[in-house]
Amino acid sequence: MGDIENKAQYVDQLTFQGSADNATWTDLFVADENIHEGWNYFQWENATDQPKYRFYRLYNNQNAGCDVNELKMTGVETIDNSDATYTCAIAIEKDNTVLANVTETVTYSGTLTPLLTAVNPRFGTVTGGTSVTFTGT
Repeated sequence: MGDIENKAQYVDQLTFQGSADNATWTDLFVADENIHEGWNYFQWENATDQPKYRFYRLYNNQNAGCDVNELKMTGVETIDNSDATYTCAIAIEKDNTVLANVTETVTYSGTLTPLLTAVNPRFGTVTGGTSVTFTGT
């Protein structure tokens, strides 16, 4: 967040939401009085509480109430499906508008998809040359 001159436009107003269809939105959390300049964090206490949505947005009905300089999401992309394979349609989107649909699909196979459990180190130098170790199956 940049300079916060008026916390009132964010506290109990700035809401992080998720949607499966980009039409119906579910509130995931609301900014509270702890919002401040710089990075603000939110972490779910249990992995089972982490939301699974296709679309996410910051919503605020206040003028300039979503002035956020950068948004970083970390976690795991999941598909709520236990089949051995999963096929996804391909579309090119910009600003939630489909610009083109691709006729081909992508099929993911559980036996061919690696499971990455760790990356070490998490950060390297700006000059490069850092050895990275990937752990998984």
